[in-house]
Amino acid sequence: MPKRIETVAQLVTALGGTTALANWLDVVPSTVSNWKEHDRIPPGWHLQLYLECRTRELSVAPGLFGIKENSVTDAPPARPSRRAEARSAV
Repeated sequence: MPKRIETVAQLVTALGGTTALANWLDVVPSTVSNWKEHDRIPPGWHLQLYLECRTRELSVAPGLFGIKENSVTDAPPARPSRRAEARSAV
């Protein structure tokens, strides 16, 4: 399994580098460079980058997208659908 990406700089490298990522996102390279310098991606880019990471099967730390590390495991269990509840009541 590939090493997990923990920093914005690692993510940028994994996605082809500063210029390639900037071109793909249709922004100037200095935008991506600023993300790397501050090790922070603005929230408006989280979904697009997250989906691209999933497509490329990259293992990325949730914190890069503003998600707390344990937020998924700490979530309450899924509630059964109303249809499932109705069937179990019969």
